[in-house]
Amino acid sequence: MVAFAEMLRGVVFFALGVSASCLTGVDPLDVFAGRYVELAWALDAHDPGYVDTSLASGRPESLRLELDAIEEDASRLLVALGRVPASPRTRFLKGQLTAIHARTRVLAGDRFSFDEELKAFYNVTLSPLRKPDVERIHARLNDLLPGGETLLARYTAYLQPTIFSGDELVGLVTEALEECRRRTVRHLDLPEGERVEVEYVRGKPWAAYHVYRGELRSVVQINSDVAWTPRS
Repeated sequence: MVAFAEMLRGVVFFALGVSASCLTGVDPLDVFAGRYVELAWALDAHDPGYVDTSLASGRPESLRLELDAIEEDASRLLVALGRVPASPRTRFLKGQLTAIHARTRVLAGDRFSFDEELKAFYNVTLSPLRKPDVERIHARLNDLLPGGETLLARYTAYLQPTIFSGDELVGLVTEALEECRRRTVRHLDLPEGERVEVEYVRGKPWAAYHVYRGELRSVVQINSDVAWTPRS
């Protein structure tokens, strides 16, 4: 009953918010966006790390929703957004709400194929890779990487000498950032005081991560567990 009451209150507040925005001249998408943020934080309570960063004041501690309520609310918002004129912001909100809806289903035990997850979470559709295409690629690699071991073993051995770690990785990243800055200032005047800081972390599910911290400061975290090469 508590979960249902919270869900119902959210729906009523949302409906009233959209109606009020039409009367006050406020962009109705602001109401959609506000509810999306609430749902993302509510999902983070079930799936810690879903919200990986926020420039706002933090989690709204009063919001408590069960997974099924989050899924149903996301579905209603998606239907309502379908009646709003298309715009970049509308498409963004649809994509984020579709991802929330899919993630609640995964947490509830539903299973998605790789292609289904890619579409639901990132709105990306891959062209099908046909078996003849794969065989042709493997044949080409087989010619380029001679030897008696398996193709995977030969490819791994080929990459091994190019892997950077430790001080080598730090040097590579430092040089790359300095070169990016040199090329950027040829075309743009960067604001005084802006800076990019680099942190090296371990035990993360991603290779690298960037977040803007405000006041012209950005942080790039690089996962040292990844086998980094110059082409990475």
